[in-house]
Amino acid sequence: MTTTVDGIVSGLDTTALIGSILEVAAVPKETLEEQLDALDQTKEATAGIESRLSDLSDAIDALDTLDELNSFTATTSDEGFITVTAEGEASPGSYDIEVVALAAAEIEVSQGYADQTTDGLLGTGDLVVTVAGTDTTVTLDGTEDLGEVADLLDALDGVSAFVLDTGEATDPYRLVVQASNTGADNTISFDTSGLGGGTPPTFTEQVAAADAEITVAGVSIFNDTSNFDEVLPGISIVANQVTSSAVTVNVEVDETAMTEKVQAFVDAFNEVISYYDSQTVFDQELGLEGGLVGDSTTKGIIQRLQDFMTDTPQGELDGATFQIFADLGITMGQDGELDFDTAVFSDAMNDDFEAMTKLFTSDDSPLSGTEDGVKGIKYFIDEYYIDDDGLLSERSDTIEDEISEMEDRIADYETRLENLESRLRDQFTAMELALAEMESAAGYLSALFTTSES
Repeated sequence: MTTTVDGIVSGLDTTALIGSILEVAAVPKETLEEQLDALDQTKEATAGIESRLSDLSDAIDALDTLDELNSFTATTSDEGFITVTAEGEASPGSYDIEVVALAAAEIEVSQGYADQTTDGLLGTGDLVVTVAGTDTTVTLDGTEDLGEVADLLDALDGVSAFVLDTGEATDPYRLVVQASNTGADNTISFDTSGLGGGTPPTFTEQVAAADAEITVAGVSIFNDTSNFDEVLPGISIVANQVTSSAVTVNVEVDETAMTEKVQAFVDAFNEVISYYDSQTVFDQELGLEGGLVGDSTTKGIIQRLQDFMTDTPQGELDGATFQIFADLGITMGQDGELDFDTAVFSDAMNDDFEAMTKLFTSDDSPLSGTEDGVKGIKYFIDEYYIDDDGLLSERSDTIEDEISEMEDRIADYETRLENLESRLRDQFTAMELALAEMESAAGYLSALFTTSES
């Protein structure tokens, strides 16, 4: 423990002196702390750019394939009979569809039994159940009641079973077995010849296994369920009821949905540019310096993004109706952000829908190993910038290392300052004690000489 004697003898304000010395000695530490603050700001800004690039990549996911970009609406003249949905690969048009039959699951019902709790009611031995052509043997040992037999059947693949109480005065309990899947191939049959000693079930088919059938433009199409996928490209049809005449299905381009997808891309792009601009503000007089001032990595990213939006794609787009994004109403302002004229985009969709989609979905490329258009943007974002070994990820790792090193240096400097303060206090205390001893000795000698003279 250090004892402080603060100017008792010397009259010096040793605490203030020590404070001044430490203040000067701490200047390098303060410089390090300023550098650490700058690194933290750069780290946060880099993470901000990375996050916004990731959002831009996600927005491109909704554009870079026909299935994602294209949006359609599908309506029917009577949704009670047919439900229709359209996806990205659909083709606009009008289709006449009839529902001839719905898919059905086979249902088998046994004769009635007087009760459902008597053990061995169905006898003992083997009951063979055939489902969709596959035989399964259920062995009864004579201890099972009707409900327990239903449980054994219910455990088989491809069927469900239960006991039905019909409420009839005589023999009200019936064993019901139903196929789990619809379709003509999912039939059920029973072989009860292996049972004896009880009353083996005799099943009656209540509902026959059947495929669904629809006609499209007069052509019959069959399916084991009432859901018809890809009968027409990109269109899913659900048959709800049998029709007496054709139901008209209309598939149209959903301009609103497609415009919203493009707008989301434009907004995500602009968010990257806007954030970068806010992080590169520098005003020495006001003391403003963004976290990305002088950062060549992010500057290169921004330049690459802007180039993609103004370059002319090659390959199959060379000579096409729409060759640059400006043809679709997507232009770049002087601030580097995108403007989106939805009226121009709507006209482009109506003028040449296929050419419009190709500008977003083309795989051709003027650069080896990359892709054009929005795919090119996504490629560079994912591969070069935000992946684990991308430039931004590596930059973030470097900043983390620099921050860790800077924190260690600051901690070391704080220890040195603490040691310096301790030494100074010890030295000043020793000086005060030495002065006190000298003053005491001087007083003693003065008193001694005074006594001698007397």
